[in-house]
Amino acid sequence: MFIAKLVFYILYFYSIVFIISHIFIITGIIISFKREKNSDASAGACCINIKEHPLKVSVIIPARDEEEMLPALFESLTCQSYSIYEIVLINDRSRDSTLEVMKKYQENYPELIKIIDNKNIGDGKNPKQAALALAEDVASGDVFLYTDADCHVPKDWILNMLKPFYDVKVGLVFGTVTVNNGKTLLEKFQQYDHLLRYHYTVACAGLNIPTGGFGNNLAVRRTALLEAGGFKELEYSVTEDAQLIAKIRNSRKWKIVAQTSSKSMVNTTPVKNWKELYDQELRWSIGAIHAPDIAAKAGYGYIMYQLLSGVAVFIPAFFYPQLFPIFFTGIVSMLSVSITYGIHLKLERSFWLTLPLSLFIAQFLFPVVTLIATFKPSIYWKGDKL
Repeated sequence: MFIAKLVFYILYFYSIVFIISHIFIITGIIISFKREKNSDASAGACCINIKEHPLKVSVIIPARDEEEMLPALFESLTCQSYSIYEIVLINDRSRDSTLEVMKKYQENYPELIKIIDNKNIGDGKNPKQAALALAEDVASGDVFLYTDADCHVPKDWILNMLKPFYDVKVGLVFGTVTVNNGKTLLEKFQQYDHLLRYHYTVACAGLNIPTGGFGNNLAVRRTALLEAGGFKELEYSVTEDAQLIAKIRNSRKWKIVAQTSSKSMVNTTPVKNWKELYDQELRWSIGAIHAPDIAAKAGYGYIMYQLLSGVAVFIPAFFYPQLFPIFFTGIVSMLSVSITYGIHLKLERSFWLTLPLSLFIAQFLFPVVTLIATFKPSIYWKGDKL
């Protein structure tokens, strides 16, 4: 009986601390909002003038079996408002016509597009990490801007992801990723999921403790990347983007900032079914829970294991109603973040209508995936074991 009461009080205390910590999380998000607004003006002793000293951008895109997705991305990339850029395409062992699609676009834009045809998986590396490392000897930009082949970007994407780099102390910038115009519940939940996860990383960046970001909307100063040893020198992780952020953060030389407006938002293709969603969530969770970076591991675990404790008391709460506040702690916390970014991004009405159901799904899905990920099961990405 004593042990049961002790566990009860510990969970209650944890829940109270968790709610209070979200005040700091919301504060961090708002700080990031304001930083982005301020970066629109390149002034001050720490900045350079964008017109007098334009930076060249290398847009780097790894692709494996993406023949159907590449045309939409190309269309959005060739309409950019910023003109000083190149596109580096990495064909990563594709089994379809991805390489042929790339060559077709290179014929149309010979001065814009470079192609790397990778035939090797990479020894001891995350396969995507190994592919990204190949671009470091080919790309000529001052800033490397990464996205994925199944994405498309707004016309001011390069410009808005580049703006923070006119502060010479900024080494890395990560931007928003979402699934827009979703019609099904699965697509709507993915929109919610991407934005919720992203804005927790926005909060960390705002509080100057960046722990992660999305690799399909990430920019890094060439100097900062090479000082870190590039992707080839990163410790093994299934989330190579978060590991790169950690390595640059740990150098204590560079600022890391988050972009939060729709002008820099990448739209990714949603997964097609709930099984694919589960696989994606599991890959993300394993990458965070077993990350080499202690800060990323601790931050992710702090949130997800609290949600797990809430789910654990859900059924007992029907017999002991005093447990229900522990369950609802996670929902209230996620709701506070969701409302903050929903208002900032002026999300459409359908987001708000499906928000209660998305919150409820997340309250159960996240903890279950976290529990499974704790035991580090084998996972696969596009046929490769990670």
